[in-house]
Formats: sequence, C-alpha cells, structure tokens
Amino acid sequence: MAIDYDRAADLLLAARRNAHPIDNLPPECQPATIEDAYAIQDRIITALGPIGGWKVGELSKGGPIACAPLHKANIRHSGTKLEIGALNDAGIEIEFAFRMERDFPAMAQAYDRETILAGVSLCPLLEIIATRFVNKGAVGMIDRLADTQSNGYMVVGAPIHDWRGIDLTRHEAELMIDGAQRQTSTTISPAGDPIELLVWQVNHCAGRGGMKTGDVITTGALAGATTIVPGNIAEADFGQLGRVSVSFI
Repeated sequence: MAIDYDRAADLLLAARRNAHPIDNLPPECQPATIEDAYAIQDRIITALGPIGGWKVGELSKGGPIACAPLHKANIRHSGTKLEIGALNDAGIEIEFAFRMERDFPAMAQAYDRETILAGVSLCPLLEIIATRFVNKGAVGMIDRLADTQSNGYMVVGAPIHDWRGIDLTRHEAELMIDGAQRQTSTTISPAGDPIELLVWQVNHCAGRGGMKTGDVITTGALAGATTIVPGNIAEADFGQLGRVSVSFI
C-alpha cells in the first residue's frame, strides 16, 4: 500500500501548530521504514522553515542509527526563556552536541572522520522534548521518527573548540531544576558513541543537502528525560564544558 506522506505530514503539522495531539497516524499514513519516516520529515521541515541542526541516535540499543532535522527557529542559546504551556508531554534531557565550524556541502563520497572532527566544536545542550502524539509510548518508533524524534527545542551552550582531549565516555554532567539535582550522568548516551553518531550524521547529510556553519548535531539523552512545567528553571553543569540554562513560562 502506498503511504500518503503528504497527509501524514499535514496531520503532524496540525497537531504541532494547534497543540492538539493525535492518537496515531491513520493506517494509510503510517511509515513502514526509516526512509518513509524521512519522507514525512522532509515535508514537515519544508513547511516549518530552514533546518538548523539534526538529532541523531540509535533507534534501539545496538539498532540502526536514524536522525531528524531540527527547525532553525527552535534552536536557542543558553539563558533563553521558552513558552512550553502548549507542548504535549514536555521533558528535558542533557546531551552532548556538536556545532559545525565550517560548511560540509552535499557530496557523493563520504567525509573522512578526521576532516569532520577538525571541523566541529563541542557544546553542552539541553533538549526540550515534546510529542505530537497523545501517548508517544503507544506508537511505533518509526512513527516517532517521522515526528522529528519528538523534538521541541534545543538550548545550546557556548562552543568548546579545544575539545579533542576530553573523554566523552567518562565526562560527568548533571541537571538541576529549581535548584534540585534531577539528573546525573558519567557515561555516554544509550543512543550510542557521540563521535560515531557525529560522523554518521555529517555523511548522512552529505546525501541530504549538506550542513552549514553553525548547524548543530545533538547525540541523545545522557540520563533520560525529566518532566518540566511552566515556571521551572533548569541548569545543566557539564564541568569543563560549561553550563547551559533555560527557564520556562
């Protein structure tokens, strides 16, 4: 059965814009493969506006890597205030992210690992997750992928340019909400090795339009998600990588 990508995108966009989540996509709109999800993503991001980054990770532990584009207007700097009252099932995650310090244009062959690592900085990041489904746990992972991996906002800290000697597999990070510790992590994300995810993502984008200076790649939650509500103030401490904060209204 042919999948109606256009209608699937329209339904997810309407849920996003009207703050009315849907139970599920109708059968004729449900993606069956990662490529189907990407086709829906492409239509969503075309409607929303320019891409400012990507969210990447393993769909399941040891499973295939997949990604979702991030709307440029939803990528903010540390210290921002975000209105989240209309977000469904809003949560917050601490993550390692990379910022492109050069363009990586579309090209037929893959970029080599060293070229990629030399062309990025490392950033502390807070992801604000939200879903366009009433209960994202009740839909398949491919449906969630089509919904841009349940992304709401990204809040990015100051870039670290001299980062290559930092062991991301042992780097401690913690999240405070309203002054109380809510998350802590000393390991890499369950989504996979952030360096490997970075290399995969840049080369994925080489066949999907390329990446531009300033684009951000975030590599998955270090310690799961914590529910947030309007009035909360969140701050993440990444040690030598710095801090990143956000308040919610």
